[in-house]
Amino acid sequence: MKIRNFTHRYLNVEPGQEGAPPPADPAPEPTPEPTPPVETPPPADPAADPAPEPVSMFDNVPEDWRTQMVESLGIEDDAEREKVEKMFSRVTDIKSLAKNYVEAQKTIRSGQKTDAGLPENPTDEQLKEYRETNGIPETPEGYELQLADGLVLGEDDNRIMEDVFKAAHEMNLPSEQINALTNAMLEARQREEQAYIQQDGLDLQTAERQLRETWGHDYQSNVNMIRGLMEQLPEAVRDDFMSARLPNGMAMFSSPQVANFFADMARKVNPSATVVPNSDNPLQSINEEIKKLESKMGTDEWYKDAQSQKRYQDLVTARDRMK
Repeated sequence: MKIRNFTHRYLNVEPGQEGAPPPADPAPEPTPEPTPPVETPPPADPAADPAPEPVSMFDNVPEDWRTQMVESLGIEDDAEREKVEKMFSRVTDIKSLAKNYVEAQKTIRSGQKTDAGLPENPTDEQLKEYRETNGIPETPEGYELQLADGLVLGEDDNRIMEDVFKAAHEMNLPSEQINALTNAMLEARQREEQAYIQQDGLDLQTAERQLRETWGHDYQSNVNMIRGLMEQLPEAVRDDFMSARLPNGMAMFSSPQVANFFADMARKVNPSATVVPNSDNPLQSINEEIKKLESKMGTDEWYKDAQSQKRYQDLVTARDRMK
């Protein structure tokens, strides 16, 4: 088989091709690439509606949007509600409100101070707007104090506060600060008064103990004489005089020295008050009692009766002072 194939190939060689290598096989023809299918767009739906125009919320804002905004905050305090209403009244529309909010947030996040204060020479309009924004009344009389429970301004305090309000208004102090300062002042005064009351109690106990030791059995009569002497003061100044205080803060009549002074003065002004305080004719009553006691002198009963002897001496002393 091999010889036959070889001979067959050999015999079919053309002249001049002897010994040449056999011709190469022809190259295969390239396979053509497939053509992609052409997509055909779907036919338009003739029944579809055109896209609606966008509706702006600003076209449907109610006229009372400011009132609704304030009500949504649920502010119960009337004064605070009025402040917020004034703030919204200066906003022209919702767009301005949004702009103000964005600017405020930028300022807060940047750490800048939101209140730039007043210029050196503000106009009336700038001053008015600043005061409205910061809770400052238009006039000094516009300050409304909100005192804590138990705190009250007296008549003298109200007169003083009139000048305080004027100074505060010139300094553009908000009502909130004036309220805080006034409450602090009244609370400090209240604590001071409580301290006085406690100290008065201690001083009175000390004075009473010392006077009882000094006056002995005459304690109550001396107290009554001092009271009687004070009753002679004009009623318009009596209470003020009796509630006066010494420079160290002690109540005047809690001082034993003061009490001794007025007890001695009472004896000089009205000597009979120590012995016959309720007599219409004290000199006559004193003489009658002296005569009665003198009738007992020289008896054993008299020498044993120390109380009658002291009574006799007091009557004679009072009689001599009345001369």
